[in-house]
Amino acid sequence: MRRGVHVALLIAAISVAAVISYRSDATRGLAGSGIGATAGLVIAGVSRFFVRRAKTSSDTQAMLTAAFGSLVFALVAIAAAIFVTHFLWQPVVKPVALTTLGVYLVHRFAEAFGSWPRPSAKVS
Repeated sequence: MRRGVHVALLIAAISVAAVISYRSDATRGLAGSGIGATAGLVIAGVSRFFVRRAKTSSDTQAMLTAAFGSLVFALVAIAAAIFVTHFLWQPVVKPVALTTLGVYLVHRFAEAFGSWPRPSAKVS
């Protein structure tokens, strides 16, 4: 998938989460959405690093390790972001969780759809 479409989808996900968070809890919701967007983008970036490493690996074991490492890291990092936010600033847990999950899932789905093979042009 082209980088522009990927970025547009991420911006749309962050915007939707911010609007939902703002409507539910005003400025605290918006602050939580900002924290969640930051956490989601960091998690997506690290996940992208692992996935690129898996794609460039020629060894099957290294490829599986990088792919599963990406998944495990993302799950642990999302849970950690939610737990840390719960202990430090409890009123913004919902916006942080919503935005973090939204950004990460949009990134993963956009990356998955972008890796599908493109149909080749017919030569007549």
